[in-house]
Amino acid sequence: MVRVAALMVVAFVAVTACVAQPGAPSAGSLPPVPAAASVALTASLASQPSDGISEARAIELARDHTSLTNFVSASAGPFRDLNIQPGVGPGFPVKPNQIVWAVTFSGDVTICSPMGNCFSPRPGIIAVYLDVLTGDFLGSATNAPAP
Repeated sequence: MVRVAALMVVAFVAVTACVAQPGAPSAGSLPPVPAAASVALTASLASQPSDGISEARAIELARDHTSLTNFVSASAGPFRDLNIQPGVGPGFPVKPNQIVWAVTFSGDVTICSPMGNCFSPRPGIIAVYLDVLTGDFLGSATNAPAP
């Protein structure tokens, strides 16, 4: 897995260096990729789950659990590291050490109180948490701070 991840880093760097963008420096003038960045990316790729659903499948499944449409990110790892609401109560169905896909979307969020009072929509994000092996929905958390 580490060899594959290292190969992916080299391929990513090579492809990135070859993509011409208007006004961008030529490939010959690009600075070298720092070794630390390559090692960090390799470690990140190596930590992705080898079993279970793919990132693309996690994104597809997560879309069914939110009305927000702007995809932001998808990461797999322990819930404690991916939780966007650290103050979530002990009754939340996901345990801190549980390995999850956290798929995040952004958009306008309408916050409503338990009494039915709703505030004007405001920018926010939602993280949808899925079981990394099965893709089962585990829960979601919204963060939409008051303006």
